[in-house]
Amino acid sequence: MPEGHSSPLLANIPRFERPPLPIEDAVPFKISSGFEPAGDQPASIRELVDGLAGKEQDQVLLGVTGSDKTFTV
Repeated sequence: MPEGHSSPLLANIPRFERPPLPIEDAVPFKISSGFEPAGDQPASIRELVDGLAGKEQDQVLLGVTGSDKTFTV
């Protein structure tokens, strides 16, 4: 298929957008843990927080299989 063209099969699929979250009713996010960050974790945490503060839409967690990346958020 030429670049920039989408499949005609996808033309009639409805597109949905997530409704905005009510920020004024939001509960502040708080992390509670008996562990302290170690190794490269402090730098990684700082990068994630900076991304959140910068309103980045997407962030990627890299790590070995089985390290609970999926359950981080």
